[in-house]
Amino acid sequence: QQQHSNTTQYSKLQAPLSTTTASTITTMKGGHVASFVLGFLTCSLLNLQINSRITSFLPALGDNNDHRTNVKNATATECTTVTAAVVCNETVKPECNCSDQTHDQIHDQIHSKPKNPSWEPMVQQEIIPPSLRDTFSPDNIHVNVTRSMLRRSRPVVGNVQRLQTFLKKLQRGHCTTIYAYGGSVTGGHNAGGPKNSYLRWFMDWLNARYPCVDNDSDNDNDNDNKGEHKYRKDPSLSSQAAMSSGGIYDYEGNIDLVLIEYNVNDPFIKTIPHALEDKGDAKKNDESYRTLFYNEILIRRLLLVRKPEPVAVVLFNADYIGRIWASWEGSPYHNPGKARRHAFRSNSAASKYWVSTVYEIPMISANAWMLPMANKFGFAMQFNRTYPFNTAAWHVDACCHPKKSGHRLLALILAFALEEEMKSMNQGEHLADWERDFTMDSPPQLRDPLYLNQEEENLWVHNSMPNNTTRIDFQDPHNAAAWRDFVVSNQGWSWFADNRDQDKFGLITNATRRQGADPPEPPDQKWEVPHVAFQVTGGPMGIIEVAFIASYQTFGDSLMWLADAPADSPFVGNTNCTPHGLKRAGIPSVQTLGGRWYDPVSVPKFEMFRSLIEPGENKILHVCLVEPTKEDFHKFKLQLIRLL
Repeated sequence: QQQHSNTTQYSKLQAPLSTTTASTITTMKGGHVASFVLGFLTCSLLNLQINSRITSFLPALGDNNDHRTNVKNATATECTTVTAAVVCNETVKPECNCSDQTHDQIHDQIHSKPKNPSWEPMVQQEIIPPSLRDTFSPDNIHVNVTRSMLRRSRPVVGNVQRLQTFLKKLQRGHCTTIYAYGGSVTGGHNAGGPKNSYLRWFMDWLNARYPCVDNDSDNDNDNDNKGEHKYRKDPSLSSQAAMSSGGIYDYEGNIDLVLIEYNVNDPFIKTIPHALEDKGDAKKNDESYRTLFYNEILIRRLLLVRKPEPVAVVLFNADYIGRIWASWEGSPYHNPGKARRHAFRSNSAASKYWVSTVYEIPMISANAWMLPMANKFGFAMQFNRTYPFNTAAWHVDACCHPKKSGHRLLALILAFALEEEMKSMNQGEHLADWERDFTMDSPPQLRDPLYLNQEEENLWVHNSMPNNTTRIDFQDPHNAAAWRDFVVSNQGWSWFADNRDQDKFGLITNATRRQGADPPEPPDQKWEVPHVAFQVTGGPMGIIEVAFIASYQTFGDSLMWLADAPADSPFVGNTNCTPHGLKRAGIPSVQTLGGRWYDPVSVPKFEMFRSLIEPGENKILHVCLVEPTKEDFHKFKLQLIRLL
């Protein structure tokens, strides 16, 4: 395979291999001619086979005249294809016939239906109920997939004892609840929100495939007791943020299966503020280590959860960050050096594979086959929209979010994985005693941690549950009472969801810069500083944890401090929210919450403060927005305050 620079020219994979001219044949003698003819015929057959293999897996993409135009505009050197030296020990020169007829043939090959459709009807008949055949038909799924692709979606089978407990409930007709930890991919971002996310389609499949009976109903007629499987999404957006979330503990119902989908968001974890020992250079420089640290904490905590029984835990790698792969010359994200410096190109699936293997947690991964298929013919072809597995067609944006059809494919991947495990279970696969899951025992038997010292294990795994902490949580859309009772003063802060899908809640303030305001403000008018204050009590460890959003556009900084005085004194609404201004107001020590981010993403960020409050001590915790200096618009979003 040659390296290609132009992403629009699919002819590089379609042009025929070069052949040796007849004049060369006439110069050969005797047996050499026979040998050459045999070699020539072999090369021609291989050439035919290669071209037919390349086109055979292309699904119908529709007639897009842009592709035809792009191919016609190719120069002679852009028509070069795979070198014949691979098969025939010949060299292809960088010229080929670029006639319109050739390009029309290439276009027709690209957009013709394959002779043997790669979607296997048997897979559909086996696992998709008739009522959903249209939903999961090839026309409504991102690409046609084969059984072998779906089989590759289980890179780690793991210990299936918990998972089979969940599957047996499905077989018995019990209604189940799935709890999902996930970022914006799980939320259906840029695909229409939760109503189009893979979770929605997966739950539709689950309810159609395994209808359930509501056992809590008093009605004796099963037809009237028809229930449904349901899900709940945790508001946290990364494994680091999940550490502080109490959602799964606050949820009052049963939970049967937990999905963890943080493959895209975890690479944006840039620090380890929860480390209670020096983690060395890895703490600062290695994104994989940071992911491993927080993944291990989340997994260990979930293995201890009882709702009321041990929950099944599955890691789901649903997507990857696309733009870091766009490293061909001319790409707006062209930075191959930066890409090479990332061990896994900001794909945390590799580190999650390691944790999943050691902890025997089943892993289901779309990336296991989708990413290799995407860059199979080079990075440029990975973003060529004529190639059916290309990243640009999979993602709706430059980052990492699947299109609507992609979410249906993700649901199909989950469904197939569960059905495969169901088959193994029904065939009587038996675990030896030493293979069983000892974390399901009472009390649970956890293995030794990989990345946590004993102090971190005690605090973050065993003692940071909701009943051991005070949590002022602004993220849960179902529980405004989780923060309102703590507020003693509020000027300019509001609680709402600021994203398009209306599911990412927080306590938010927006402010306009006084200078340059439109219309201009009087020069003597004081800027009213957005300020909020909370009544807090020190936790057993005397630690304050603050979570907030950092973003690349219009976001700024806030300042935080503790005081004994009432909420409105000595701070008043027109005090400058700067370290110098607060010092003049009698507040000597403040902490900065930095909300600016360097990358075009919005990510949760954490700060830990020690020695600011004693256990059991009552204080007023203040937060104010720093006055903008460069932008006309300024914003800050609080997610959580915890006292440990």
